[in-house]
Amino acid sequence: MGVDKSGELAEKYGSDWITSQYIPVVQAAYDMDKKGYNYRMCCLKSLSVIMPFVQKDVITKEVIPIFLKACKDEVPNVKFCVAKIIAQRKS
Repeated sequence: MGVDKSGELAEKYGSDWITSQYIPVVQAAYDMDKKGYNYRMCCLKSLSVIMPFVQKDVITKEVIPIFLKACKDEVPNVKFCVAKIIAQRKS
């Protein structure tokens, strides 16, 4: 439910807001210590939802580094989540 709202917010507020306000908060949330793997997966899914609303250079500079970090996560579910997102966006 919350992840779906990310798309609505992105559509309403636009690319500039996503880049300056939303992505930094999600990145900080992903990097928080002592949070469960579900928290990280939610961050990844949230980023995947807003990707259509931002320019490719923002994805390259802001989103892809988080995805690369997720590829190295110690929890297999997080790795699978990011692999699934990449596969969906590729097609």
